Amino acid sequence: MGEQQLVKRARKGDDEAFYELLQTVKSSLYRTAYRYFGNEHDALDAVQEVTCKAYLKLHNLRKPGHFKPWILRIMMNYCHDEWRRRKRTLPVEEIFSVTSYDEDTDRYLILRDLLLDLDPKMQEIIQLKYFEDWTLSQIAEWKRVPEGTIKTRLNRALKQLRFEWEKGEERHV
Repeated sequence: MGEQQLVKRARKGDDEAFYELLQTVKSSLYRTAYRYFGNEHDALDAVQEVTCKAYLKLHNLRKPGHFKPWILRIMMNYCHDEWRRRKRTLPVEEIFSVTSYDEDTDRYLILRDLLLDLDPKMQEIIQLKYFEDWTLSQIAEWKRVPEGTIKTRLNRALKQLRFEWEKGEERHV
């Protein structure tokens, strides 16, 4: 059964249809959350929260054929908001509670922070392009903007990341 039919059934209260929809996106949701939080526990919590939000807000989905992009956007917004909230409320020692760092872990944490400092529109494009393997034309179609706009935002985001990365490297030399 197609995504549109499952969405229509789920909107009418068919929990089995909603479950089937989730099965098609669960790995993408988990990967997205894991990239933000870096651990399984928080990623699973995020998937659970987003699942509940999506279930309650399914009636807001304008195009039944766009369930996956819709729920991924909910996940990215949730992760972004949660990361910002934690960053404000947790002491630095708890955020970076890894006991033994290696160079890759350090780089991962630095890159994650740099990504979270980007404009949300730029974060979204990087997430979809590099972590969900969407093409620029798919992103442009989904966002309803010209492909050139997506290319420009991606280029700016990558330049900003490169600049901030190099600035950080200079401080550690």
